[in-house]
Amino acid sequence: MLMGVTLIQFLNLSDTLENLLLKKNVVIGKILLIKNH
Repeated sequence: MLMGVTLIQFLNLSDTLENLLLKKNVVIGKILLIKNH
């Protein structure tokens, strides 16, 4: 039971990290576009 809960929490955490990385990449991409123009 405990393992299942931990696994779900871990998956939620990795989802959150992925979302943060995606947002970070979008911001970096915008900055690079602005610098190039």
